Amino acid sequence: NLKLDYGVPTILPKLVKIAARTIYNQPYVPQATPVNSSATTKANIERNKMKAKMDLEKARIQLEQEGVEGAIPEAEGFVPENDEELEYHFLMNPKMGHSVAMEYLIRGAFMKNDMEAISKIVARDFIVAKRGGIKVGFDLDNNLTIDRVDVANFISGYFTKEDGSDSNHMGMVISMPISELRELAGDSLKEKDLMKIAKENVNSTELEHVFGSNNYYQGAIDIDRYDNVMVKVVNLQVKTFDSFKYLKTKKKDGKGFYYDRRSNDYTVPEGVDNKTVNIGGAEAIYEGYWVVDTEYVFRWDKDKAAYRDRLNGKWSNTAKFGYCMQFPNILDMTSKSIVEQMEYHHKQLKITELKMQQFILNASPPTTEYDVDKLLGAIQGMGMGKMTPLDLVNMKTQLGALFTRSKDEMGQVLTNAPATQKIDSGVDQSILILGELYNSHLFKLKEVIGHNSAVDGSQPDKKALVGVQKMAAEGHKAALDSEASAFLRVMAETAKRVCVGYQTQIRSNENVEEITYMVGEANVKEVKLNDIEGVDFDISIEMLPV
Repeated sequence: NLKLDYGVPTILPKLVKIAARTIYNQPYVPQATPVNSSATTKANIERNKMKAKMDLEKARIQLEQEGVEGAIPEAEGFVPENDEELEYHFLMNPKMGHSVAMEYLIRGAFMKNDMEAISKIVARDFIVAKRGGIKVGFDLDNNLTIDRVDVANFISGYFTKEDGSDSNHMGMVISMPISELRELAGDSLKEKDLMKIAKENVNSTELEHVFGSNNYYQGAIDIDRYDNVMVKVVNLQVKTFDSFKYLKTKKKDGKGFYYDRRSNDYTVPEGVDNKTVNIGGAEAIYEGYWVVDTEYVFRWDKDKAAYRDRLNGKWSNTAKFGYCMQFPNILDMTSKSIVEQMEYHHKQLKITELKMQQFILNASPPTTEYDVDKLLGAIQGMGMGKMTPLDLVNMKTQLGALFTRSKDEMGQVLTNAPATQKIDSGVDQSILILGELYNSHLFKLKEVIGHNSAVDGSQPDKKALVGVQKMAAEGHKAALDSEASAFLRVMAETAKRVCVGYQTQIRSNENVEEITYMVGEANVKEVKLNDIEGVDFDISIEMLPV
C-alpha cells in the first residue's frame, strides 16, 4: 500500500533564501550629498580652510628645518598630509548640518516603516520574479508611508527602461475588506456607496437582507454585516504634462522684463506691442484609487511631493512616480528570474528522487534462503518430526527468510545444493547511477546563483584558505550582480523620495511635531533655516559602504 511522495523536498527554498540574504545583507547606507551651488560653496569654504591649514603647517616645518622657530604657531587638531588625505577627511568625517539632518530623516523613516522587513521581501522578489520595488506616499493624515510593491499585482504601461520611468502610468491592485476601504477613502465614499460596492462584489440579490437596515437602530445601516466583504482597489499614478502660460511684461523703467502667470486660455489684447505669451510646462504625477468594476474613484489629486532630478543646477521637468521600481535586464516587458533559470534542474531533481523511491520500493531486502528438504531431515533427527515446511515458513516469517526445495524435475533431492545461503538485496547499480544524476542536477542548480561552501555556513570547506573562500564568495556575488544592483537602486530612489516628502512636510509645517519626535528638534530646525533655503535639500543619495 506504499505510495510515492510526489511532494519531494529539494534544496531550492534554501538556495532562494541564501541568494536573497546575499542581496539585502550588503553593508550599505544612504548618504546625503548636497550638489547645488549654495551647498557646494559651504563645502568649499571648509575645504579651503583645511587647505590653508595644511599650507601653514608645511611652511612652519620648512622654517624650523632652516633654523627659524616660533614664526608660525603649530596647527591645532587634525592636519591632512596631502590632497588625497584631505578628500578622504571630508568623505569620512561629519558633513554639513543639512546633509546630516536629511540622513537622520531617511533613517527615521526607514525605522518607522520597518524597512528591514520590507527590504528582505523586496530582495526575495528580485530572486523569484526578477523585479521588485517600493512605493513612497502619504496616508490620509499626511504621514509618509513606505510600502513594498506586490510585483504579482503590479500594473504599468509599456516601458523599455529598467526603472520603468518611461511608462505613462504605474499602479497596483490591492485586495482589502470594506472596513479598510472605508478608512482609505475617508470622506470620499459615503456608507451607502460602501454598501453598494459590497453588494456588487457579493453579486447576489438573495443576500439583500445581509446589507439591509437594522430595525433595532431605526433604519440605520448595520455596517458590521458587510465589513468583511473583500473588494479589489487599484492605486494608480498617471504621468501628464501640465502647461503654463506666462505674460512677459516690460518693466516700467525699461530695464528688463518680469513674468505674470495667466490662465491657459489667456490671449494678448490687441494693440499691445511689448507683451508676449510664453508657454511652458512640466510633467506632473496624478494619483488616485479606483474600486474595480465600479464607477467609484476617490482621492484623485496631483502628487505635490513628486520627485524630480536636479540637472545643471535646475530642477528637471520630468516627474517621477512614487513607485521606485527596478526590472533588471528586461526585454520587451519580460525577464527571466533566477528561480526560473533554476526551475528545470529543480524539476529534474524531483523526477530523479521519485525514480530512486520507485527503485527502493520495488527492491527486495537482503535475506537468507533455506532448503526445507535438507532442514526437515535435520529437524526429524532432533526429535521434531511433526514439523512441516509450513511450520518453518511461519517460524521465519518475521525474519524475512526465503524457503526453497532443492529437487530436480524427477523429484530427486540435489545433494550439492547448500542448506542455507545469503541473498543480497534487490537494489542494483541503477540507484548509484540515479545518485550521480541527482548530484549533477544539484550542482547545476547551485551554479545558477554561484552557490558554494564560502556562502553556505552549514558546510564550510575546512581545507580552503581564506583567500580562496573570499574568491568563492565574490563569485557568488557576481552571479547575483544585476539583482543586487537593482536592489540598491530601489533603496536609493526610496531615500530620495523620503527626502522630498519630509522636506515638503516641514516646509509646509505639517506633522512637524511627529517628525521632531522621530529625529530631534535640531534636525528639523536645520531644514527650516533660511540661510540654506537655496540648497532646497537637492541631494543625491548614494549607497556607500559603512
